[in-house]
Formats: sequence, C-alpha cells, structure tokens
Amino acid sequence: MKIFIIINLFVSLSFANEKELNEAIIYIKNIITKKSTNQLKTKSCDIQKEKWLGLFLSKTSFTENIKFNKACDLQGSFKPQMDKYFKIPLVIRDKKFKDITFESKMKLSFKEQMTLNLDIKNGVLTSHKNKKFNFNANQTLILDPLNTKEPIKKSKTATLNVSYKGSKKTIKI
Repeated sequence: MKIFIIINLFVSLSFANEKELNEAIIYIKNIITKKSTNQLKTKSCDIQKEKWLGLFLSKTSFTENIKFNKACDLQGSFKPQMDKYFKIPLVIRDKKFKDITFESKMKLSFKEQMTLNLDIKNGVLTSHKNKKFNFNANQTLILDPLNTKEPIKKSKTATLNVSYKGSKKTIKI
C-alpha cells in the first residue's frame, strides 16, 4: 500500500511539474519571439528599430528601454552589443510570472541574405512563487535592413530548451 501511495505522489508531482513547464515554455517563447497571447502582450512593446539596425550594420551599441503600456507586459533596460553576450533583465506584468533574465549574443553574417544568429544562455523565468525555469535558445533570422518597419523577414531555425525540477523539454519555435 505504501508503494502505491509513493508512486501516486510521484506521478502527481511529475504531472504538476510538466504542466508548469509547459506554461513556462509558452511565456519564454512569446518573449523571445515577441508574439502576444491572451496571457502576455509582447508584440507591441516599443523598441528602437532604427538603433537595432544601426547596431547590426555598424556595431554601435545603445541603451534599449522597454516600458509597460496597454499592449506591452514587459519592462526593462539593457545595452545590446554585437558578437558578445549581454544581459537582458525584464520585469513581467503578469499574475503567474514576475521576471525573466537571460544573456544574448548576436552574430551577423552576409551570404545570399543578411542573417542574424542569436544565442541565448543562462535564461531564468521566475514565477511569483519564486519557481525558477532555466532555459537557453538559439535562433537564426533573415533580415531586411531596408525595411525599417519589419526588419525581420523570417525565422529560419529556432530551438528552445527549458528545464524545471528535473523535467526538460526542447521545442522548435
């Protein structure tokens, strides 16, 4: 009987961890890709698109300030750089999660098209209950530097790895 109770408890905890992990994946994915959902608005977070293009083309760094607004549930300040890791700390306006931090490295290459490779490491999404979901990701984007409204032409490849309490998942984003 004790073994049955222990197995049942283990299965219940695993199911709870799996549910929390899947929820965290949705949030991390939406923040990285700037896709809004009913739970988290990120698509309309104001960024300095012209300065980002300047960073890509001339490696001129700047300070990005993202502020809460009706269409943006993120806030934070960071200084992006090319070819080396920089930290991105963001506060999340949400009932479940309070903040996300990660280090990002961007590398530009010119072949047939302008390609931006993003590497994200040491990522942590923290809930209001102080549960920490660790993640890393990599993404390859095709850029159109002449289009200042939508400089990202398409996402070529993207992978997200998230772990929480021994559970791990890898998804394509």
